[in-house]
Parts: sequence; structure tokens; C-alpha cells
Amino acid sequence: MSWFAKPTSVKNRVQSWSGNRTTGYAGLVATLFLFIIFVTGCDSASKVPLPTSDAWRVVSSLPSKGELARESRLVRNAIDLAISERGTTLKRVEHVVFEGGDPESGAGNALLEKSNAERAATDSRVIAYLGPMTSGGTGISLPITSKAGLLQVGIAATWPGLTREGWDSGEPSRYYSGGRRNFVRLAAPDGWQAQAAAAWLSDTGLTRAVAIHDGSSYSQGIANEFLRAALARGIEVESQVPAVQDYLASSIENPAPAIFFAASTGQNATNLAVTVANRSPGTRLFL
Repeated sequence: MSWFAKPTSVKNRVQSWSGNRTTGYAGLVATLFLFIIFVTGCDSASKVPLPTSDAWRVVSSLPSKGELARESRLVRNAIDLAISERGTTLKRVEHVVFEGGDPESGAGNALLEKSNAERAATDSRVIAYLGPMTSGGTGISLPITSKAGLLQVGIAATWPGLTREGWDSGEPSRYYSGGRRNFVRLAAPDGWQAQAAAAWLSDTGLTRAVAIHDGSSYSQGIANEFLRAALARGIEVESQVPAVQDYLASSIENPAPAIFFAASTGQNATNLAVTVANRSPGTRLFL
């Protein structure tokens, strides 16, 4: 794949939420925003001073181009559906779309994400910030939304350090100004994948494996977590987690019966699967 309370507003009603990928995400987002809309539309909302505008705003920061364009469109549609299904009684809730990726490639852009978060954080009408898709982008916007007391919803930001200790230095406190937690995670953290894979491998009766990564922080983090989880289950694992390029280029006389690989792209997973199938067809792959 780094995180003042505003004047009395709806923002302060939702900032107390704490957060501990993709058709499925759309349903989760719809459910979450139905709840948000319910909260802002119920009778108790009359106790909260309304913003000067006629509408409260839900902001999404998602890419319109690139490999995540389809998923982003589904999530945006889910937000619109959740709002429309509440009927005409909640006309004051609107969905504001911010472009969350490069206009040509859809790739993440740190300056753009920072700008989006700042725009949302300084608008007293905004009650929730949805996105971005990646953990890296979330690490840029989260300190801004946290400082503003603005609810941020992570769709596919699975880096454990956003909410848990034990990953990168200073995490997760560096994302939250003054210790305020404002992040809701809709996808399980990466470490759970590694722990489940270690348990599955153990259940098969295998006692030796190798964990490899592709160089990304996502892949390295999960490979290391798998290493820890497998060793705790008595599984012999390579003490040094090799990069996939090194593993594919090596000549292995005694390959491990199982390989764990948390690929950051489908192509990386395909390359490894083809190579292993040709070199050692009996090896089990955990991808």
C-alpha cells in the first residue's frame, strides 16, 4: 500500500465513533450511511445547530480512473442510494464527490488527497469523509480529519497500523491529533489474513513454509505477520522473508511444501503461481 474540535455541529456528534474491498463494500457503505442519515435526520438532531447551508454533506474521495474506478463507482452509487432511500425528509443531506486520483491514470496523489481532506475539514457542513481507497492515502488524510473531529470511513484501507500498534514506528498515534479516534474501518486489517493463513496451513498438517513479499509495505507487513503467526504454531518458516523476485530467480533444491505470498497486485500473484507450477507443482500456495 501520517493524522480541534470544530464549533458545535453534527461533526461533533459523529467524531466519537472509533475505528478499530468490491461489490461487498458498496453494501457496507450503504448500511453505514443509512445509519449516519438516520442519526442526522432523527428528532434529536433538532438539538444540534444546523449549518448555514440547506444541506449537510457527505464527501467521497475516490478515483474515477484506473484499476479502482469500478469499485469507486459502486461505492458512490451506494452512498447515493442510501441517501435517496431515506426519502424527501432528508433533503439536507447531499453527496459531494471529490476526485481522489490522477485524472488520467487514477493513481493516488498525496497532494490531491491532502487537499481533499483539508477542503472537507474546513467545511462545517461536512459530516463524513469517505475514502480514500488505499492505506497510504488514508495515512495522509487521517491526521487532517482527526484534527477537525470529522468522521472518516475507510473502505479498503487495510493497513493494521492505522488503528493498531506493532507495525510502523509511531503508529497509530501519529494519525490521531490529541488521541481522538475518528476512523471507521470497513475492511479487516491485513494482519488477519496472515493469521488465518497460518491457521489454515497448520490445519493441513504442513510443518514447513516460506513467506515472501513483493517489496510493497502491504506485502512486507503481511509476510512478517504470517512469519510470526506460523512460528507461534510450530511451523518452520524461513527466518528471512525473501522478496518474490529473489525467490523466483533462485535455484531451490529443496522447496518448502507451502508458500505464503501476500501479493499487492494480481500480476505478481500470477507470476509466482505460474513459476511454482512449473518448478514445483506439488507446492501449496497461500495467496
